[in-house]
Amino acid sequence: MLVGLGGCSEQGFAPVEKVELTPNPDIEVAPNVLDFGAVPSGEQVLRTFTISNIGETVLHVTDLELVSAGPFTILTPESDFEFLLDPSGVREFEVVFEPTQAIDATGEITVFSDDWDEAESVVELVAFGVVSYLAFSHYRKHA
Repeated sequence: MLVGLGGCSEQGFAPVEKVELTPNPDIEVAPNVLDFGAVPSGEQVLRTFTISNIGETVLHVTDLELVSAGPFTILTPESDFEFLLDPSGVREFEVVFEPTQAIDATGEITVFSDDWDEAESVVELVAFGVVSYLAFSHYRKHA
């Protein structure tokens, strides 16, 4: 992209200068929210989010950080939380929610990168752990 300014010499404007913008990486994280819904205790639900580089140069993702008030787990090993992503490159990450009790769970995953205007991108996590109760009643047959 070229940017230039110019004007009349009578007004004392300087001649047009060409400025070239440097291509940059550009991160895109989708979706912004992973909703696991209501999950019975002892079961698990898997959701996936992607990190894409929609920029023109290599994107350096430096870390993923999970902060949560619930039983969420990123299935990718932590050693793979730092990586390079070529332009048009995409990497998927799986997150599991596995409640052991009734819980309203929330959390977030922060993706850190060298994107100049989005160094931190956030994926919100929302889920509900539910416990199934069986109700028994004593039924007595009268003769």
